[in-house]
Parts: sequence; C-alpha cells; structure tokens
Amino acid sequence: MTLQELADKIEDLTGQPVDLGWLEQALAIIVAYVKVLAPCKKDEWVTIDDMPDDIVAVIVAALARWLVNPRNLRQETIGEYSYTVGSGSDGELFSDMEKRIITGIAGCGGSFKSVRMGVTPPPVRMTEPDRDYFDTLNYDPEMGGIVTGGPFDSED
Repeated sequence: MTLQELADKIEDLTGQPVDLGWLEQALAIIVAYVKVLAPCKKDEWVTIDDMPDDIVAVIVAALARWLVNPRNLRQETIGEYSYTVGSGSDGELFSDMEKRIITGIAGCGGSFKSVRMGVTPPPVRMTEPDRDYFDTLNYDPEMGGIVTGGPFDSED
C-alpha cells in the first residue's frame, strides 16, 4: 500500500485532507507501537505492507482518530468554554480493543499463556477405593470406624 493509498483511506473515513509528510511520520510511530504490542512479529511486520489486513484496519482507524483529534480531547463544553484532555497522549494511540486485536492476531501471548504439559497424569478412579491406603488403616466397626493409621494418626 502506498502512502497515498493510505492517505485516501484515512480521508474517506474522516472527510479531512491528509498531509503526506504528517502521515509518513505518524505511520512510523504507529508501526513502532504495533511492534511493541507484538514483539514476536517485529522481524516479520517491518512495514504496513507486511501486516495482515485486520492490523492494517486497526492502523487506519488509529491514524484517522489521531488526525481528527490530535490532542486526544475527551470532553469539550462550548458555553464558558472548557475542555478535558485525555491522559497519556501518545500512550493512547490504540484503544484497548485495538490492542487486543493486535496481540490476538500476532499470537505473541499476553497476560495468560497456555502451557502444554509433557507428562499426562494417570486418571484417578474416584469410585474405587485405594486398596494400598485402605490396608494401612486399622478399622474397627465396634469403635465406630477407623481407630489407627492413615494420615491423621499421630505417633506421639
């Protein structure tokens, strides 16, 4: 995708003209952020042309949002003018959902990872008593059950 094609996509979304110099710099920053979010793909996703279509769509949305709202304003009031600026400015180039899309597609892992175990434990048969353990117990029905043996019997 050429820079002009990317500019056209952003212009279609925002209705605003896109300066190619700004777009080139903004794209470099956005691609660097994608590489931070997807470190396992940093050598594969070198340019926007190397990235999957869903990642490109996220990048276009983030660039369009950055063009339309460069100061990351979250609130604005007209009467007795006031405004609230979002915290983190550059740190919020992507929404939480966009970050999840990038990390999910990259497959680099996240907060939770799946670990494959090398050894599968044998199944436990809950319906059959453990005869080896049962034989160590001293069972007396007249005394109400187990008298000695087992894990709770003390030798003191």
